Amino acid sequence: NPGAHIIQPHPLRQISEAQRASLAIAHEQRAAKKALLDKDIQEYLTQQTSKMEEVALKHSVMVEYLKGLVGGQTHYYSSWKVQWHNALLHAKALEVNADCPCGTKYSLKEIQQMVKDDECLQNLSQEEMDQYITTLKEHEGT
Repeated sequence: NPGAHIIQPHPLRQISEAQRASLAIAHEQRAAKKALLDKDIQEYLTQQTSKMEEVALKHSVMVEYLKGLVGGQTHYYSSWKVQWHNALLHAKALEVNADCPCGTKYSLKEIQQMVKDDECLQNLSQEEMDQYITTLKEHEGT
C-alpha cells in the first residue's frame, strides 16, 4: 500500500563497555546457578530412582506401579452431582415455559433473572431443595 504510513525502525541502542561487562557477569552468574540447580536435580532423581527400585524389590511390585502410586496424577474422578442452582433453574423453566409454544420460550438469562427475583426460591428449606434436586435427577434420567 503506497499511501500507508511506514513505521521507521528504531536504531540499535549502543551500550558501553561497562554495561557489556556487567551483562556478561550477570549471564555467567545465572549460568552457574542453573548448572548447580541442574546438578542437584539430577542427584535427587538418581536417589529417587534407587529408592523406588529398593521399595519395589522389597514389596515385589513393578517400579512403574510405584511411580503411578507416588505420582501427582489422580486415579479417580469425582461423580457428577446436581447443583442446587441448576435445580432451581430447571424448576423455574418448567414453571414458566410449560404452556409456551416452541419459539416463545424464555431464554436462560431471563430464567436466571426470574430465579434471582423470586423470593420463594431464595428462602427454601432443605426438604424443598431436596425435592427440586430429585425432580432434576429424574428429568436427567429420562
